[in-house]
Amino acid sequence: MAASSQEKKATFWRDPALPGIELRLSSYDTPTFPKHSHDCYAIGLVERGESTFYYRGGYHRIGAGQLALIPPDEVHSCNPEDGRGWRYRMWYIDPQRLHELAEVVAGSGARPCFRSHVADDRTVAGHLLHFGSLLQDGGSDAGEREEAMYASLSSLLIRLGECRPPTGTARQPAAVLLAEEYLRTNIEETVSLETLASLSGLSPWHFLRLFKAAKGLPPHAFQTQLRIDRAKQLLRRGEEIADVAYCTGFSDQCHFSRKFRQFTGATPGQYRSAQGC
Repeated sequence: MAASSQEKKATFWRDPALPGIELRLSSYDTPTFPKHSHDCYAIGLVERGESTFYYRGGYHRIGAGQLALIPPDEVHSCNPEDGRGWRYRMWYIDPQRLHELAEVVAGSGARPCFRSHVADDRTVAGHLLHFGSLLQDGGSDAGEREEAMYASLSSLLIRLGECRPPTGTARQPAAVLLAEEYLRTNIEETVSLETLASLSGLSPWHFLRLFKAAKGLPPHAFQTQLRIDRAKQLLRRGEEIADVAYCTGFSDQCHFSRKFRQFTGATPGQYRSAQGC
């Protein structure tokens, strides 16, 4: 997508001492993101403007001061209206971080669940902003950053979430599970719809409906998301961009860079060189 002449920017911060936590500060004034998901919890705080938030099949308005609470693997998108400046912070949190806190509260195997996908809570927002400011401050103290992280996550769970004991969960259709495993194992390959459908003996039409209903995305978009998630892992390790593009199945570096920016708001080079403490 073409960049706006006014504002289209994303900056990332990571702290090597706090693995599994990433902060993104973004400013946009045009719709930017397709429907997508993350392999982690994504907690967004709008600082300026309003946007349209797609989540679980519906569209919602979210404005300044509000929080977006997105569990892992939930298909969503959040975009401003054309010409209206929008600035927000997004914290990406490895599931293990929140799962460990949930188990402290509700026992082994407990998992956090948010009461709502949009929330107004100045206390939680304040904790997150303080933690974010320390991540951005290269001269801040490591112990202070760690304490701010735990204060933020604890506040998030206590005020906006629930820690539920482990319960039985409905299994996804076998055809979808087979296809997902095949896509994960063959992430660098171009996999056709017919190939995926044949794994379970379904017609492409039937399989496509089943997969999209279970995952919220068609198989090709789901595989692209897997590739982007894998690329982010490799880039965080400092891998060369050309090698990452090849390992994740993109046709060339240009194609990889275009897709990566579409999903993350930053180029692979910008993401790899994220500021850290």
